[in-house]
Amino acid sequence: MIPQWARGLKLVKQGAESVILLGDFLGLKAIYKLRLPKPYMHPSLDQSLRSQRTLKEAKVLSQAARAGANVPSLYAIYPSMGLIVMEYVEGPTLKEYVSGGQPGWREVVREAGAQLGVLHRAGVVHGDSTTSNIVVREGRAYLIDFGLADFSTRDEDRAVDLHLFREAVISTHPSLSEDLFSLFVEGYRSSVGDDVARSVLERMRSVEMRGRYIAARRSVWRG
Repeated sequence: MIPQWARGLKLVKQGAESVILLGDFLGLKAIYKLRLPKPYMHPSLDQSLRSQRTLKEAKVLSQAARAGANVPSLYAIYPSMGLIVMEYVEGPTLKEYVSGGQPGWREVVREAGAQLGVLHRAGVVHGDSTTSNIVVREGRAYLIDFGLADFSTRDEDRAVDLHLFREAVISTHPSLSEDLFSLFVEGYRSSVGDDVARSVLERMRSVEMRGRYIAARRSVWRG
């Protein structure tokens, strides 16, 4: 349920965990991300968890911004309310940008990979790095939605970010998926260097092999 104070804001997206609202903050267009209470959980535990997750997301955003990544600027944080107020990055998603055949889309995909590399260099993994969570503003790629982000320098966690992007382009742009992923990796390599990129890609292949094995075993069990 959206609280009374937020009724004047425009609903952008509502999920099970949070709502995304659009409005103004000190004269600036802003996104209000509100983590919703869970009615099945004890109120004090629920508030503590929402507060912790809100703080963590704010810290991740701050660290990414300090590293020079294209991410929304953090305007305000209210941990006890589970609320983050941040910059509204206006523009189409990368999914929409590529689907529309916008000029320069190849370079934008390459830059998206470079931005993920900047994030990884800063010790942050995104956790949901799909083409729907990359926004194109004035020809630049911006990473958004850090609700599943974490602090990590493990190749395994970084590999999952690359795997998620690859799965996204296979799903949404099957005929272009190889080209898109290749461009994304080019950009990623330009940020992290050859050695790190090679190591993470090797781990990604391992992640994908495990996924295929599990899927195959499930089909056997169901059969």
